[in-house]
Amino acid sequence: MTGIITAGKVKLDDDVDILGITKSIIKTRVLSIETFDKAMSSAEAGDSVKMFVRNTAPHTLVRGQVVSAPNKLMGKRNFEADAYVLLPEEGGRTHSFASNFRPQVRARVINTSSYSCRLQTWRWP
Repeated sequence: MTGIITAGKVKLDDDVDILGITKSIIKTRVLSIETFDKAMSSAEAGDSVKMFVRNTAPHTLVRGQVVSAPNKLMGKRNFEADAYVLLPEEGGRTHSFASNFRPQVRARVINTSSYSCRLQTWRWP
C-alpha cells in the first residue's frame, strides 16, 4: 500500500490497523517500508511511502483506507457535516435541489457514492 504519512511515525514490525471503506478493521504488522524504492527502517509525517504488511492480500485493500496505530482511530459509517454550496456566480448550481437530492462527498482520497449521502435539512445563509 502506498500513501503519505500525515501524522506520527511508523517503524518496521509495528502493529497497525487498516480501517475505512469496509466494515471490518484489519489488524496487521508492517514488514517493510520503502521511500522512492529505498528500504527504510522508519518513516515519519510528510514522507511518501510504500508499506508491505503481513497477511493482507492486495485485493482486500481499497483506495481511501487509513493505516493507524492500534486502537487509535475508529471508522464511522455516518457523519454530519456543514456544506457550503456555491452560488451560480461562483460556478455552482443554477437550479434548486430536489427533495431527495443525494450529493457526492469527497474527503481526502475517498469519494462516497451518491446513495450514501442524504441531505437532511437545508437553510439559506
